Amino acid sequence: MRNLKDAWLGVTAIVIVFAAGFAVVTNPFYAIVGVLGIAVAVLLATKPDWFIPITLVLACVAVPAGTPTTVGFSGFTFPIYEMTLFVAFVLAVRRGVGRYTKRRVTFFALWMLCGLSVSFLDGLVPVRIIGDIRTPIQLVMALVVAAVYIETDTARKCAEALKWTLWFSAILTILASVSGLKLAGRSGDSTLIGNSDAVRFLTATNFPALGTVCVCAALIVLGRASLRSTAMWTIPALIILLMAFSRNHIIGLALAVLVALVATRDLRTIMRAVIRVAVAAAVLVLVTWGVTSSVFDDFPGHSWAKLQADSYASRVLEGLTEESRERDSSALYREEETQRLTLSISEAPVMGHGFGYAYKPAEGQRGSWFYDQGPYYAHNFYLWALVKSGVVGLFLFLAALARPLIRPVLRPTNPVATSFAAAAIGLLGVSWVAPMPLGSPSAVVLGALVGVVCGLHIPTRAVSEEDTGIRPESAAARV
Repeated sequence: MRNLKDAWLGVTAIVIVFAAGFAVVTNPFYAIVGVLGIAVAVLLATKPDWFIPITLVLACVAVPAGTPTTVGFSGFTFPIYEMTLFVAFVLAVRRGVGRYTKRRVTFFALWMLCGLSVSFLDGLVPVRIIGDIRTPIQLVMALVVAAVYIETDTARKCAEALKWTLWFSAILTILASVSGLKLAGRSGDSTLIGNSDAVRFLTATNFPALGTVCVCAALIVLGRASLRSTAMWTIPALIILLMAFSRNHIIGLALAVLVALVATRDLRTIMRAVIRVAVAAAVLVLVTWGVTSSVFDDFPGHSWAKLQADSYASRVLEGLTEESRERDSSALYREEETQRLTLSISEAPVMGHGFGYAYKPAEGQRGSWFYDQGPYYAHNFYLWALVKSGVVGLFLFLAALARPLIRPVLRPTNPVATSFAAAAIGLLGVSWVAPMPLGSPSAVVLGALVGVVCGLHIPTRAVSEEDTGIRPESAAARV
């Protein structure tokens, strides 16, 4: 019997080798699919829970330009992390989804059905419909996965995976800034007006880094973590955020800290939080002085660091003023978007126009982002949701998030859940100018933050650190 089994294994191996060779010769795409299929089968058979940290790395890591991160098939492009996220979602469903999480998913499903019903009645293009709901579906899948696995050892693996992903991405971003290496994503001049030698990098790691910093900051404010214990996550995350030269990150972080302060409702805790913030600010001022001071001109890399600091002050800090916003082309573009969105909302305020609806005409050349995707995309997510699904749809979307995010703030029995809720609220605040549920992988980040809160929800008793076995500083990285 053993010889027969070995013979079958040998025949199978020969068939796979010949099939792989034929695939490489005829179409490399089939070879890639075959390799991925074999890898998926092996992981499913041996280490199925590895799909969760693998998905996290694939979704969040910054990579050099030209690195294959997607797979194309029949005119559609699939990010590799989207496929592994789907596998992780199936594993989570098989493992069992809690009733509380199911209710959140139900609200999201009703929101999508609200918009889809109008889409089909109006006969909108299916490809455009898929384009509109694709990232919200990723949000829901990430929510379910995070809710199911937050209290398992897999969550610890995700914390470690994210930590090293942030470090790798931060180092790669610095190398790109110094050497001119091109990264996947967007890069460009760091100034709002004029020219600068500093380059801003908008990569897949930006919003995972923001979520990490928001969670860590909230844990510190709540007194459940320290600057030292969270440093391995916050240092690379802050480097990534600084190199992005984005004002959106300040909005998210400030809102998360404010929510954490509201959740404390204890004068002593608030005073300790103020002291921690003051210490962090003092360290930041000291570092900034060292970077910009001429005293250190002879030190290697000082001129580069000074350029980054000056550019950050010019684009981000000075860019918050009214005068700068009036001359900022991106802000002016958003204002034009808002006007068109408002007009579309007035035409169908209750149920909206449906997913896949173009609220403005195409611009630019065919094949460009402004021509192909611009008419369906908006920087203000809430106005976008009103256009696509009306007041009813937006209400359902907010209803899905309201209880899991508000309750931990009003009843902060679990500081870990409160910190993740604060971070999620911070990203929802950013969605007024940069739509987290419509971004890749920002939708996954937001879904994971909300999912952690749902997974820690236990109505009969407060969840303490001893109950979950979760260290706050490790939990801070689980975005």
